[in-house]
Amino acid sequence: MYGFVLIVMLLAFMAAGCTTPEVNQQQETIVQESNTKDIEQLNTILEEEPVLIKFGSPTCAPCRDQDIILDSIADDYEGKASVIMVNINEERDAASFFGVYSIPDMSVIAGIKDDRYLFMGPDGNVSFDRRSTRYVGLTDGNILRQTLDNAIAYRQNNTS
Repeated sequence: MYGFVLIVMLLAFMAAGCTTPEVNQQQETIVQESNTKDIEQLNTILEEEPVLIKFGSPTCAPCRDQDIILDSIADDYEGKASVIMVNINEERDAASFFGVYSIPDMSVIAGIKDDRYLFMGPDGNVSFDRRSTRYVGLTDGNILRQTLDNAIAYRQNNTS
């Protein structure tokens, strides 16, 4: 019986994604308050195209599964959007900056407005609040593709 309970708990953990011990209670999305090299690189890419950013770890099984999906998306969206994968073990500042508490954790950033990141939601609406637009856990590629398509359309319709 003990073995069965242990297996059920392990499966529940894997289905929910991997968690990280660090929790950032304040959602920080103001661009100018971070001076990290990674944020600067992200901002440079956002000048040209939307970004799907994934936070994860090579030791997290759902993250590795998500990477396979994201590799395919990156190939399909080359020249239209970028896919960035951030290893939270090596880039703790970036994970903290974006309030990552469980992995895999993904967001589509449509652009920057008023010095803040503009996140694309699955419904096609934009928000400065990443919490309302993030994807946590293993996420279907079609959902991420739809969100990227919405971000691309948003940029095309809102470019002067």
